[in-house]
Amino acid sequence: MKRVFVSLLALLSVTLSLEAVAQSVGGHEIEVRQENRIEGKKSKKNSQKGNKSGKSSKKEQRAMEGELAHKTALSLLTSREFVMEANKVSMPDGSSVSVFSDVNYLMMKGDKAVVQVNPGISGGPNGMGGITLEGRVVDLTQTTDKRGNVTLEYTVMSTGGSAEVELLLIGGGDKVNATIKPKMHSSRVIMFGKLLAPENSRVFKGFSM
Repeated sequence: MKRVFVSLLALLSVTLSLEAVAQSVGGHEIEVRQENRIEGKKSKKNSQKGNKSGKSSKKEQRAMEGELAHKTALSLLTSREFVMEANKVSMPDGSSVSVFSDVNYLMMKGDKAVVQVNPGISGGPNGMGGITLEGRVVDLTQTTDKRGNVTLEYTVMSTGGSAEVELLLIGGGDKVNATIKPKMHSSRVIMFGKLLAPENSRVFKGFSM
């Protein structure tokens, strides 16, 4: 009987020891899981911060590039030495057409200017399917609004006619549009494109009016 009692005590002791070890191991596993979960959350937050930082950096870079392009375009306007090459034209009837930029453009060199519109129709006074007006610049004014948009207004005078031009340089970039209104006529054409230095432009001029 004594031997049985001792055996039971020994078995109970081993069982308790195993339970203690299991509880210790289980507790350690829980702690490890909690630590892994915390580290995972930290890693996710850091990744999100990294993504936000990357997006912010790209946004700032685009803004800087836009400002640099704007300054370059503004310098061309101020020097009165530029070519505006258009890739899209809005016609008097409200329709818009994509056009070739090498034959649709505005040019200014000092007090001389060219306005050429070739929407792609056949014929035309300039022999290229459009109109070319070449002459002297008069009544020129330049203004800047609170948003940094710059407007250059002038009139091109030639022996064959004249036209008023309102060129708008959008703030924060080099995008431009120009409204051309022939004098003594209610119609108007709007050109959309970008500004280039004359030496960087390759345009073709038709027969001028």
